[in-house]
Amino acid sequence: MTDRPLAVLGGGNTAFAVAACLTLQGRRVVLAEVPEFAAALDPIRPAGAIHLRGVAGEGKAALHHLTTDLGEALAEAELALLIVPAYAHRPFARACLPHLRPHHTVVLMPGTLGSLEWAQLLYQAGVEGVTLAEVDTAPYVCRKTAPDTATIWGVVKGGCNRIQM
Repeated sequence: MTDRPLAVLGGGNTAFAVAACLTLQGRRVVLAEVPEFAAALDPIRPAGAIHLRGVAGEGKAALHHLTTDLGEALAEAELALLIVPAYAHRPFARACLPHLRPHHTVVLMPGTLGSLEWAQLLYQAGVEGVTLAEVDTAPYVCRKTAPDTATIWGVVKGGCNRIQM
């Protein structure tokens, strides 16, 4: 396990759940949202933490860093988990393009073939060496049950019972 932070890009239900879960597992997580949706991070700014409830763990997850500056987030992290709906893939790609370097890996969760769109945009921008990956579904059945709380009711079955890095 690396000591380097990882970035969770997005501020919705699943992004909050994944950021909290990974933080409680001991990872340093940078949670980043695009400026247009900065309000999604407002409820957790004062404490810098997300409360996690449910089947994947419970506790107060004190995040490493919160930001609406994707360049700042990508400067800290080599691994970025993009956890947004498909319609947000392109806006996030455009916001990330100037800051992506060959050492970055971006995982779209869920992907819905968004990695193809990202690959095209990277190619058009002349950005080489970025590793893209995607998964076909979100890892959890979850919701924000309070402005600063994510609740996980179910873990999507696969090779493991929870995200571990």
